[in-house]
Amino acid sequence: KPWNCAGCKEDEQCTGKNDHIDPRTADYDHCMQVAKTWHEMRNDLEQQIVALTGNDKVLSEGQKGSYKKDVFMGHCDADGQSGYVPIAASKENMAVTVTKIWKETK
Repeated sequence: KPWNCAGCKEDEQCTGKNDHIDPRTADYDHCMQVAKTWHEMRNDLEQQIVALTGNDKVLSEGQKGSYKKDVFMGHCDADGQSGYVPIAASKENMAVTVTKIWKETK
């Protein structure tokens, strides 16, 4: 789950004793690539929200995290689910954007 901000290797200091990505069951580099792809898609959505609504706070508030910014693109400020920075768009901004995207895909 990309919103869990799981980016801790087994040999790194994690927020909890079982928070690292277990190398016996997962490939760390692959996990990071999948997480990065998801966060790139979220970034694209945020860019669309700003373009359609003019709400620049979507970027300044929704991408303020500093944890492994090269992977999580500002959407995490710490390892673990508690470090996730939610999308900073109102329900109205999301509705405008989703309606526009939906119409474009029909």
